[in-house]
Amino acid sequence: MTTLKRILMRKRAVATILAVIVVFALMYAIVYLRPPSGEVYSTYYCPDGRYEVALYGDRYRLGQFVPTFRGGSGDGPGTVCLVESKSRKILKQKRVRRLTDIQVVTWSSTKVDIMYFVEWKLP
Repeated sequence: MTTLKRILMRKRAVATILAVIVVFALMYAIVYLRPPSGEVYSTYYCPDGRYEVALYGDRYRLGQFVPTFRGGSGDGPGTVCLVESKSRKILKQKRVRRLTDIQVVTWSSTKVDIMYFVEWKLP
């Protein structure tokens, strides 16, 4: 093999690896970094009314083709969001495997604590 062929093969291999990395990065961004698209399952309000924790159930569940029973809408995955009540701006968000796992939300003047899940500092 000549050196020119080796160089071309290396360039082709590097280009293929970079293309695979870009495809996986786009797939990750589409699945995990998108804003919540489902319906609001539940909302917990801050006592002073400035913030709220909203639970969004996924509209479409990947890999679930079995219909759910009545009352089982919270059994699926979703997104937990810290929302500023006045502007409706999402300040923080995190994915959850089952919405029914989120039951106790405790507010203080500096943070919100979602038991066994996450603790967020308030802005």
